[in-house]
Amino acid sequence: MTRDNWTGERLDDLNDRVRVIDDRMADGFHRMDEEFKSVREEVVAQGKELRRELRAETQSLAAEMNTRFSAVDARFDALNARIDSLGHKLLYVCVGYAGILVTALIATGG
Repeated sequence: MTRDNWTGERLDDLNDRVRVIDDRMADGFHRMDEEFKSVREEVVAQGKELRRELRAETQSLAAEMNTRFSAVDARFDALNARIDSLGHKLLYVCVGYAGILVTALIATGG
């Protein structure tokens, strides 16, 4: 088995080949850096747009909910007024029956 001798010329050729590979790798890494930068900028922009959309939707939903809650509050207020009115009427009926009972007891002498 023979061993090749590494002459200065062969070492220079090897060095040139390594330099070419190194340059190609550096160019590739530079392109990847640019691509990552572009993707990162796109993701950030989409994130900002998504936040704006979510904020607008949340505000719209909150306004709609407040409107509906106000309507429910108004219905409860009306229901409370009716219950209060019925309570007063029930009190008048009870007083009336008590008056009738007292009158009947007096009339019967009892």
